[in-house]
Amino acid sequence: MEAQEFVAQIFERIWSVTDSTLDGLTNDELTVRPAPDSNSIGWHLTRVEDRWLHSIAGSADEVWRRGWAERLGLEELLDTTGGGMPKEQVDAFNTPTLEQLQGYQAAVRQETRAYLGSLPSEDFDREIETWFGRTMSIGEVFVHVSCELNQHVGQLSYLKGYLRSSPG
Repeated sequence: MEAQEFVAQIFERIWSVTDSTLDGLTNDELTVRPAPDSNSIGWHLTRVEDRWLHSIAGSADEVWRRGWAERLGLEELLDTTGGGMPKEQVDAFNTPTLEQLQGYQAAVRQETRAYLGSLPSEDFDREIETWFGRTMSIGEVFVHVSCELNQHVGQLSYLKGYLRSSPG
């Protein structure tokens, strides 16, 4: 199995788990923040994938920058993934609806699939400079992103289970 096929299978599995976790969530549930300083999780997980993918590809043409920030009313977050936001910004955050989130996810997934389909195996060893000043190989970035996405899907799944089993 080629490296890109392996990574593509990992992403397809993450997306499948994400879809089943989001299935049936209400828009109100999607806005729940587990702590006062926490952002809602659904948007962040897709935004992370979008930003990393375009970082790997050496492109600033993120899906987010091609109309999705505006469609979701989040133009002020053009340069962020939602991590490390100050509490005031988190409090003012307008969580996208489930339908909006799924539209953004579909657009990002389409680009991830296309990129993986065109990536030669030898490029997994190519190093890039990341936006946080660390040099990583493309393979290392895919490992990092898949771990981060799995973490966030797990958080979302836990929160969904908590919300559905909590009295009141």
